[in-house]
Amino acid sequence: MLEHDFQKSFIEYLNYNKIVRVNEFDRRRHKGWVFAVINNEHADFKKHPIFRGIAKKNSLLGRCNGVSDLIVFYKKLYFIELKVASNKQSNAQKIFKLAVVLCNFEYKIVRSFDDFKIDR
Repeated sequence: MLEHDFQKSFIEYLNYNKIVRVNEFDRRRHKGWVFAVINNEHADFKKHPIFRGIAKKNSLLGRCNGVSDLIVFYKKLYFIELKVASNKQSNAQKIFKLAVVLCNFEYKIVRSFDDFKIDR
């Protein structure tokens, strides 16, 4: 399974279990909100000549290497990095994790639905 497939499934899982909602916040039905950070870090994407300009423009707009895949608001703020199989964090992701933890926010690496434990 690819990470983007896992991300889609994970968001569907959160929505189905009424933990959080994507794109809208309805306090009666869900207790939180989730959104994705689209970084387009895929190596093939960066190498393609047409997309190099887009990557540079995104950098000027605040794109930052290492930012978590998802940000979840649910009683507190969670930064979620999704990983599949034996994929490991990049150095930029480790630096971002350190910044998050030093600010007293939650940072979780999630490889399965069971890895995301929150107080309900």
